[in-house]
Amino acid sequence: MEVTVGTILAYLVTGISSVIAWIAANKWLFPLIKEWWTKRKEDAKIQDERDLNVRKELVEIDNSTDDLYKSRVEWCLKQIATLEEKLDFKQKEIDDFMKELDNLRGIIVNLQTQIMNNKLEINKLQGYCCKNLDCKFRIKCD
Repeated sequence: MEVTVGTILAYLVTGISSVIAWIAANKWLFPLIKEWWTKRKEDAKIQDERDLNVRKELVEIDNSTDDLYKSRVEWCLKQIATLEEKLDFKQKEIDDFMKELDNLRGIIVNLQTQIMNNKLEINKLQGYCCKNLDCKFRIKCD
């Protein structure tokens, strides 16, 4: 195998460029990659901390919301119980009112019966009176 000047030059250029590339990589490229990697890890850590804080806040909000809903539900249940008591009281009043109405209906029926009986009695008694307007309590005139 014959070594020519071109081959030597090619090897020399390749070697020099490799050394320069290695030096450049160690001096600039690797530190940049390392800096980028550490910055990325720090950013990820900061983002994780933010996410954790947000989740903690959401849990606190959820707990306070649960307490709020719980107090609202308790208030609603108290209102329902109060309304049920009022409804029971009003139902008792209505029942008493209906009993009173039934009693009054009975009294009205009795009064109507008395009125009818009195009308019949009046008609019967009027039959004994004279048709003369001036006559009071006279026996019937023939």
